[in-house]
Order: sequence, then C-alpha cells, then structure tokens
Amino acid sequence: MIPHLQTLANRLEALSEYSLATTEVMTRVLAAELGVKPGAWMGAARIALTGQPASPGMFDVMVLIGRKRTIQRLRRTMGNPLKYPGGTPHADIRASFPRGGYH
Repeated sequence: MIPHLQTLANRLEALSEYSLATTEVMTRVLAAELGVKPGAWMGAARIALTGQPASPGMFDVMVLIGRKRTIQRLRRTMGNPLKYPGGTPHADIRASFPRGGYH
C-alpha cells in the first residue's frame, strides 16, 4: 500500500488545480488504474494524513491541510512497516504522529 501512497503524492503534486473535486476524481481514477480497492487505499491515506484510522472525509482533509502538507505526509510513509489496527494491511505510521493525531 505504501508505494501507492507515493504514487498518489506524485499525482497530487502534478494536478494543475488542487480542489475537493480534482483530488477525489484523480484519487479514484488512480485506484482503478492500480487495481486497488478505493476503501482500503483511502484508509491507508487517511492514516498518513491524520494519524488516525477515522477522520472527516479524506478529500476534505487533503484540501484543508493543503497540497504541500498532504504530499509531505504521504511521502513520509515510505519505509514504515505495514500494519493496521485490527490486522488489515495498511501503513502503520501512527507512531510518527503526535499523540492523538494532528489538531
């Protein structure tokens, strides 16, 4: 899942317009291209962005924290072990976030 988050960061960086609509469309198209279930991928991205397995809508978070911070957080997942609370395969990157996630 982590290499896909790197690909997501690259695609977000290349968007000419960074908005709620463009981030959602691009993310869903990329998931289809990679053959990844959107829900699983978005769960990993949500943890990368917020440090939490549950959050407001992922695309809302992407827009609220901005392109630069979104890309930084997605890229920071590289090299972290694969693990997810509950045992499903996602990036367990929560340890690198402030306790309780970002506020």
